[in-house]
Amino acid sequence: MLKLSSYDKEKHTFGKRDKGTVAPYPDLDREALAYAVDAVVKKAEKKEIPEEQDNPEFKKLLQGANFGKLYVYAAEKVTPAQENE
Repeated sequence: MLKLSSYDKEKHTFGKRDKGTVAPYPDLDREALAYAVDAVVKKAEKKEIPEEQDNPEFKKLLQGANFGKLYVYAAEKVTPAQENE
């Protein structure tokens, strides 16, 4: 979370922070964060992740080990927000 910058709605990605970044941190979606962290922990412990078998997109994101992309997936697919949020 500390390396994520502002969210680009068109590209569905977070920007990366560097030492000169002054943009605010993204808003925290606790449910999406818990989902992403749980998936990463289960993968590290080599436990079975039920959604990994049913969803090839999720499996690809988990294998890529990019937390920002996994967090975006969780925020958009698992905990979708209203259009005005």
